[in-house]
Amino acid sequence: MPERKKPILTNVPIKPIAHRGDYIVGTEKELSTEEWKQLLQGFGTYQLELQIKMKPAYRIQFVVDPGLETLKMELKQNPSIRYVETNAILEKKNSTSNP
Repeated sequence: MPERKKPILTNVPIKPIAHRGDYIVGTEKELSTEEWKQLLQGFGTYQLELQIKMKPAYRIQFVVDPGLETLKMELKQNPSIRYVETNAILEKKNSTSNP
């Protein structure tokens, strides 16, 4: 029986593309607008949107990006915050070579 050949990948692997100033923050419970105002005081203008209700996760978009480490250091002081990460979008790029 002939040996099977492995398929050849023709696309560049999927990679996350982070958008500056765009973050996902997971919390233990839903936080009120007032609680968010207190947490994000000093970070400037932002847009806040609840993404997942069950185990709450919020998307926060800042006009001026505070940086992931700065945001983590500030928010993780609150026991209601589970995690802080950049909001990355997976992007698949086609190979530039033609078969």
